Amino acid sequence: LGASRFVVKPVAPSKLVDIVQDVFDEMEIQTPEIPLQQLKSDDELARSYARRINIKLHKKIQVLENERQALRESREKYRALFERESDAIFIFDPDTARIIDANNAASKIYGYTKEELVGMSCLDLGVKEKSAFNFDKIRHQDRVNVFQHFHRKKGGTIFPVDVVEYGITLSGKTHIYALCRDITDRVRAAQKNTELGSQH
Repeated sequence: LGASRFVVKPVAPSKLVDIVQDVFDEMEIQTPEIPLQQLKSDDELARSYARRINIKLHKKIQVLENERQALRESREKYRALFERESDAIFIFDPDTARIIDANNAASKIYGYTKEELVGMSCLDLGVKEKSAFNFDKIRHQDRVNVFQHFHRKKGGTIFPVDVVEYGITLSGKTHIYALCRDITDRVRAAQKNTELGSQH
């Protein structure tokens, strides 16, 4: 709760009562049934003080518990959505390009375990020259970067992907959230249609 007042002894009982009353008023707790000035003994004063502190503690604990429950539910909901997504999702540090989290789909699509992905450079997944990447334009949350690219699986297979990247804030620091969709089937279908069209 912290210290609201410092009392230098000795202090007159009436002055002490006034100080305690001021502290209670600032704590915005309901005034007890018996005003402090009417308390007839030190025991009554102590019991009243303890009662008010208990009320304050109860309120603080309830607020903290509600906040913790809301945070827990939010994290669980985020994790459920994160893992249910069929596309690969990576969260990485734009300063180091290191992956700090990846969903199950990323592991399945790229062939790496989640433990292998976390700590890897996201640039190692692509086939483009690393120097060509610049994350500055998507560091801010109001910027979204959408493009097509080629990525490489653990076994060496190169495949086309649609990539959507944007900035998110985690623990006060900007990270990049990247969703990567394998478009191999779509590209093959487009190529097949092009081949069929050229035959007519």
